[in-house]
Amino acid sequence: MEWRTQSGRTQPSDFVFPSHRYGGRKGLDLAAVLTRKVRPAFEKVGVPGVGWHTFRHTVGTLLAELGEHQLTIRYYLRHSNLSVTNKYLQAASKTRRDAQTRLIKAILPVRLLPGKTGEPVAP
Repeated sequence: MEWRTQSGRTQPSDFVFPSHRYGGRKGLDLAAVLTRKVRPAFEKVGVPGVGWHTFRHTVGTLLAELGEHQLTIRYYLRHSNLSVTNKYLQAASKTRRDAQTRLIKAILPVRLLPGKTGEPVAP
């Protein structure tokens, strides 16, 4: 509603994101934005093949990295099924390394860890 007041197009029939090319008579063509603006910008920095779902995967992964619950992520991505949401989530390299470090510390006695001496810590 706030955007509508800032856009100058306040009628209920007006598009929230109007096409400037068509003077607001049509909605913004997201496929054209992707083709003309988004993809060329990413290709310029060496990231080919970006699409709108790339952003959905990124948002899902970032929310998971921030510690958000899977059900919250499911709601945010507007999925009806949690198994679909799980396909969007990917563990980042740092997260995988951190998990591996925590796992090793939990399994191995302290004296067996590289550079460590002393007795094992009781669980």
